[in-house]
Amino acid sequence: MAYLELGWWAWNSGSGEGKGLLNINGSDGDLYLSQNFVMGEFGGLNYQVAADGTVTPFTSQGLGGSASVSVNGELVVDLSAMGTTPAEIVLIDNGGVDAISGTFDSVSITGASGYSLNYAGGDGNDLTVVIPEPATIGLLSLSGIGLFLA
Repeated sequence: MAYLELGWWAWNSGSGEGKGLLNINGSDGDLYLSQNFVMGEFGGLNYQVAADGTVTPFTSQGLGGSASVSVNGELVVDLSAMGTTPAEIVLIDNGGVDAISGTFDSVSITGASGYSLNYAGGDGNDLTVVIPEPATIGLLSLSGIGLFLA
């Protein structure tokens, strides 16, 4: 098991050539940020979800809930190795009290259908990929039928 702890972290937040890329494969480690997480417009964050439907999330701890999470750039989540279908997969565990700021310019979720990105998942301010519960899908379908009949 690998363990990595970083302080304030920002990458590719300025203009320039190329793109900073961070690949996270599976869930055999821990990634902790003791302060802020800032991803600029030229940054790339790639997740390869493990067969059990888990991945190592970034955990932004902060001191006294003061950590902030700001995203931009490109996000790629590859779910093709999954053998199970979890309802939610946490990508960034935001330990700060504020919501995640920014949104990714480009999001690609591949390898499993039905998943979407949620900037307010987990305990309310985490970045997750989620699959709607069957009841939610049914309600969405009913509202669509209601719009059609109206």
